[in-house]
Amino acid sequence: PGFEDEQWVGGIAVDVTEWLDAEEDLRKSEEKNRRLLEASPFCIHQLDREGKIISMNKAGLDMVNLKTVHEIQGVPYLDFVSEEQRERVEHLMQRALDGEACDFEFTSSNGLYFRSNFTPLHDEKQGVTSLLGITENVTKQKQAERQLRASEERHRLVVAATRDPIWEIDITTGAVWWNDAYDRLFGIHPEETTESWDWWTNRIRESERQSVSESLRNTLADSKAEHWAADYHFRGRSGDE
Repeated sequence: PGFEDEQWVGGIAVDVTEWLDAEEDLRKSEEKNRRLLEASPFCIHQLDREGKIISMNKAGLDMVNLKTVHEIQGVPYLDFVSEEQRERVEHLMQRALDGEACDFEFTSSNGLYFRSNFTPLHDEKQGVTSLLGITENVTKQKQAERQLRASEERHRLVVAATRDPIWEIDITTGAVWWNDAYDRLFGIHPEETTESWDWWTNRIRESERQSVSESLRNTLADSKAEHWAADYHFRGRSGDE
């Protein structure tokens, strides 16, 4: 009796400190990941199941000369792949959507070289929802490799054309190389040598051996030395000097 004339206020207090701490930790973690993403020198991008770009970091936008991520969203990834390689990359993309991570290289439609990968991202049921990729511009490395191969080929042709014996010893490993003219003249094959220089010094005339060896060692020890030369008698397989 009388309760109907009274007003009551009820409440439940819940300690949410732990929840707030977890939320703050998550926010800090996401901020840290965002900064790392933007600081990366590589293009980091995410693709949907149709192969269209969802997101891309600043380095990636710079690669395609765009300012904002909105300009790239919805653009097919394959649009940036050269036409002759598009089918191969599309096949790799499908494999990644089936759950298999893959690494690959490709040329872009404007002739640049890239090294990239596809990593499947899964939901709680282990279904692939999207792909994460990291792409690096390797055009300069590829150009340097081509120049090196061209230089090596020119060197090979010059060495093959000369009749002069040419030899090389790696002073760190003892590995030996020489051209066919050296082989023909002395009848010695690289596989017959050892990691020490004994195979070479032992074929120098004994009376000259010490002076030639010392001369070479002194030259190698001189950081300013640019070249070494010596006259000596060398014995071939037949015993002729």
